[in-house]
Amino acid sequence: MRMPLSLPANATIYEDVQGRFVSFVSGAGAVRLTVYLASGITDVVEVSAGDQYEFGDRVTRCGFESLVGAQSVNFEIGYGRFIPREDGQEVTITGQTATLTVDFDAPPEVTVNGGVSAEITDPVEVFQTTVFEVEENAADGITAGVTVAPDVGGVTIAANTSRLALHVRADTANTAAIIVNGVPLEASDGWQTIETTAAIPLAAANAIDSIHYFEVTRS
Repeated sequence: MRMPLSLPANATIYEDVQGRFVSFVSGAGAVRLTVYLASGITDVVEVSAGDQYEFGDRVTRCGFESLVGAQSVNFEIGYGRFIPREDGQEVTITGQTATLTVDFDAPPEVTVNGGVSAEITDPVEVFQTTVFEVEENAADGITAGVTVAPDVGGVTIAANTSRLALHVRADTANTAAIIVNGVPLEASDGWQTIETTAAIPLAAANAIDSIHYFEVTRS
């Protein structure tokens, strides 16, 4: 993370940061750093332009105090070792374990192993990615259609542990509703889907009206 700062004379500026490497990229003179580590330890070092420090724990906050009066400085703080980039020079970052943001002043050309070239035109964030395999609850089969007239005494469609869904529809010529699992199904209703493996009771108001159904199953 590049941090351009305007440091006043005789004062300390504090910034919240994240990383293990602190590099003083440029500035007119020495700076006193007060470094706060995640473990609770505080370290104080004096740095000049070009200096880079690696700390044994994560740096969470830094205090910057100019030792030469007011000056503008640039620091680079992150989880990877900073190597200044020059035109045509390879950029190498080592020890990277957290999110890395790459932001170049001009779009560089990057050559990937194998000779593939690409041009970066916008800042790029590189993340560690975990891939999960998801097992889908896919259907393996559809049973043959069945037509049944429940009559007033009713019938029951048996339970089926392999059933994903039951699709039911009242016959369009029915004169009354058929009760499916306690819910009336009219002749004008379309196909209805019931997702259950349990038994499903059917009942009708007469011996003529009927219902059609089929099951979608898995192995």
